[in-house]
Amino acid sequence: RSSDLIFLIGLALIGGCSYSTAGGIKIFRLRSMLHHSTNEIKRLVYPSQILPGSVDADKATFIAAKATWSAFFSVLIFVMLMTALFASLGHDFVAALSLSVGGFATVGNMVSDNLFNTSAPGVPVLSLVGVSLAGVVGRIELLVILAAFSRNRW
Repeated sequence: RSSDLIFLIGLALIGGCSYSTAGGIKIFRLRSMLHHSTNEIKRLVYPSQILPGSVDADKATFIAAKATWSAFFSVLIFVMLMTALFASLGHDFVAALSLSVGGFATVGNMVSDNLFNTSAPGVPVLSLVGVSLAGVVGRIELLVILAAFSRNRW
């Protein structure tokens, strides 16, 4: 059961492939993070060598890697905050995590199976608002929202 849940959450967080409207981290970001991580491991092995595609070789590569990792950690922080919100509303941890990931990645089964999993009768209104908020943030790029409020943009 636990391994199935981890696998399902992983698939939900990956979401759709490039340029799809499904929520999630997107395949091209995972590929970029894997490429950057591989280059950083190679830098540990060969510290004085400048590798092609490394963040040392090109400033644009550094900016892209920084944006990709920032988006990844923004998603993780958002999912953790939404999980804490759902847990504070009476959902157990598995249900709260499934609600936050399901809402963010717009996976209806993860939401519907866990929405009624509270000790209170019915569905708390704040749970519905939280799922809606997670869905909106999952559809709109979170990093774009954060960049809109940056002091450097104005």
